[in-house]
Amino acid sequence: MDLPPPPDLQALIDETEALDMDFPVLLEVFEDPPPNHEAFALIGKLLSLKPPHSQLVKSTMATAWNFASPLSVEVLAPNKYLFTVPLQSHVDRILQQGPWNVRGSLLLLQPWSLSWLLMR
Repeated sequence: MDLPPPPDLQALIDETEALDMDFPVLLEVFEDPPPNHEAFALIGKLLSLKPPHSQLVKSTMATAWNFASPLSVEVLAPNKYLFTVPLQSHVDRILQQGPWNVRGSLLLLQPWSLSWLLMR
């Protein structure tokens, strides 16, 4: 049996459907959050003219953050990454022990949140 979405989400769906757009917008309600996009994540931007190979970023940060295992690194765009770690304490420790770099290029980090995603 499908449950209706919460009232605030239903209002957002109704408002979106009422918009006059040239392309369809479909909103779906997920009962579980998507994998690898959990609360224990950081968005990173590497200040580099040339994006390094993603494996270099992953291996560099896995070595530096050996306490945060397993570490997931997802490339979002050139020089932009989503780092997912198992615990909130890992996020806190990473932020406190920074700044971080990859082969001399500064890695700017901020905690990931759903509101960050919706604002961009």
